[in-house]
Amino acid sequence: MDQNTTQMTEQGVIREARKSYSRSLLNISIFYAVFYIIITIIIRLMPEKPTGQTQLLVNYIPFYCIAFPFYLLISKFLPKSVPEKKSLPVIQFILTFFCCECISIAGSLIGAMFNVVLSLLLGKNTSSMFLLEGVFGNDSILFLMIAIVFAPFVEEMVFRKVLIDRIRKYGDGLAIVISGLMFGLFHGNLTQFFYATGIGMLLAFMYVRTGKAQYNILMHMMMNFWGTFLPRILLRNVDMQAYVSALKKQDIATLMELLPSLSPVMILGCVNFTMAAVGLVVMILKRKDFHVNPPEVTLPKKKRLSAAFLNIGFCSLFAVCIIRFIQQLAEALK
Repeated sequence: MDQNTTQMTEQGVIREARKSYSRSLLNISIFYAVFYIIITIIIRLMPEKPTGQTQLLVNYIPFYCIAFPFYLLISKFLPKSVPEKKSLPVIQFILTFFCCECISIAGSLIGAMFNVVLSLLLGKNTSSMFLLEGVFGNDSILFLMIAIVFAPFVEEMVFRKVLIDRIRKYGDGLAIVISGLMFGLFHGNLTQFFYATGIGMLLAFMYVRTGKAQYNILMHMMMNFWGTFLPRILLRNVDMQAYVSALKKQDIATLMELLPSLSPVMILGCVNFTMAAVGLVVMILKRKDFHVNPPEVTLPKKKRLSAAFLNIGFCSLFAVCIIRFIQQLAEALK
């Protein structure tokens, strides 16, 4: 094969790879656009702005019952490459959970530091209070059902199963990075971005190694249960409205008064840090096991990143996520 033919072949492969990345990521943008259009129409048709439990229903029913099925439909027509299915021993699953806890704590600390810097620059608190208000607010039961059952299923299907199956042909490593990065960005705030990105990458790695999305869904459910429902049980006797208000106002005196009643969750925090320490040791000792299989189609090294990131799909999804960041930041600054 002469040089011109080789170059034409490489260009064809790069073009096909860019198309696969673009269409797969563009579908997620369309998924969110469909949700946004539907929810905008619903809110405008309502006589007054929804609040409380009605607001949660208005937000999430279109997301899970309309936009998500539509996303599955349009993604069905894209070519896919499913990882080989392998079982994951229980002990490895548990240790992976510990690793997720380590990434969660480390990512939360990084996010907190960035929020502190941003808050100092803007003169206002920029931390997202959405999760705290949702978990401990008046409508927390509905929020917990969404967080523990529906969100893990949909998010793992979108950002792991469907997305990775469509782009892993050109390299599991790059698919893992894209999956984690888009998952972190899609959360739309600095508070969650860093740990969501890290956990997203670990879950993506677990998926490409096992080929079984049920492991991811179960792990995601466990993480959300551990981080939302369990603290709520431990803090059921605490005046959480006062706690959330004190956090918003940075009222140290009120927080100190509430401190004794927070002892159960402080014990949970010690358990979390112990699990995180174990997870850190596991990741260090098993670092050589974090490898992936060679790509089915090898792209030229100089073109891999441009094929994955310089395309309409990535740019559109990145723009959607940045808009979410700006919206949540604007809400925090009110």
